[in-house]
Amino acid sequence: MFGAILGDVIGSAYEKNNVSTTDFPLFTPQSTYTCDTVMSLAVAKGLIEGYGNPRKTRAAVIEALKEYGKKYPGVEYERNFAAWLTAANPRPYINSGCDAAVRASSCAWVYNSLKYVEHYAEITAKITHSNPEAIKAAKALCSAIFLARQAVSKEYIIDYITDVYYYDLTKTVDELRKNNKFSKEAADTAPLAFAAFLEGNSYEEVIRLAVSMGGDSDAISCMAGSIAEAYYPIPDEIKEQGLAKLDDNLKNTLKSYNDTIETLRTKRMEKFKRLLELKPFFDKRAKTEWYAPKPVDNITPFPYPKYGDEVMLLEEIIQDMDFGDFNYEDTLQRYEYENAELKDYGMGANAASPYLLKAMLTDIVRKERFVDGNIADAVRYGVISTILSNLQKKLKRNMF
Repeated sequence: MFGAILGDVIGSAYEKNNVSTTDFPLFTPQSTYTCDTVMSLAVAKGLIEGYGNPRKTRAAVIEALKEYGKKYPGVEYERNFAAWLTAANPRPYINSGCDAAVRASSCAWVYNSLKYVEHYAEITAKITHSNPEAIKAAKALCSAIFLARQAVSKEYIIDYITDVYYYDLTKTVDELRKNNKFSKEAADTAPLAFAAFLEGNSYEEVIRLAVSMGGDSDAISCMAGSIAEAYYPIPDEIKEQGLAKLDDNLKNTLKSYNDTIETLRTKRMEKFKRLLELKPFFDKRAKTEWYAPKPVDNITPFPYPKYGDEVMLLEEIIQDMDFGDFNYEDTLQRYEYENAELKDYGMGANAASPYLLKAMLTDIVRKERFVDGNIADAVRYGVISTILSNLQKKLKRNMF
């Protein structure tokens, strides 16, 4: 989420003084945090307090938004949102602005599966916005951040965002810059942020491209920076200069958030280590025993495999919300593996991304519900062993 905050701070100096070039000072005396930073941190606080519980999350996010709204009354809130902050019983308002998307980026870090990332992005957006475009932008942005975290290609991200959210991502930054006018509409600003990320080759370049398109610069660079952070390292100098623009309360909130993310990440890595500890068992490619139940009323039940503790633990971890791919069928289809056989998984594992490898494992485990012995075959053919070997090599801390 720090990438979003930095984008907001850098873009703030150019919102009312647009530039059309990438050659500009990243930080100026006018650079400051805006409502985008304040409310991004508020949403993050609410997500953590309500972790894993949609109803509790909604209540916690509402409370955090109101709390930070009172603490920071002078950061120029959008008119509808300003009224929402002071309402005794706030309701979502009909607004298609990008505010909900701008402050939702922490959803993509608090949760570790695309299904949950999108679900909680929608929850946070619907708290204030009832317009489908605003909600769509929040979900699309968080999807892109999560996919970027998983180190998938930019082509994969383009494919997903285009197919699921119907954004046109074919235009270049130069093309968009020529026709861009100041707008706070989600439908106008989100494509600009995506374009900057897709065209940039570093965190700094993404931010420079985002600001150079003019318009609502802080919002655009905030969204672009939130995706770029998941894909590229942020230079220490930029981090330090950006952090210096925050007050102590915001710094403390950011630190608390980062500490919580680190704790969640460590727990997720522990699960992965448990999975890797099973690798010697799967390396043996042992043949699974089958149990044949006795006939009942002259009807012979189908035999079923007798799996041991190792396979049971594999099933538990792969179906965990922090590790498995709940969108695995879509993932396999996008990688053209939807009709693949087990041997294809084994042959393709060396070149597969970690995201595809997790989808393969999830498919193997889930398919056992319909094909008794599917896991047994995957063990015997060495497919699970090969996938685990490649996951061990390719999975990075940022992906948890």
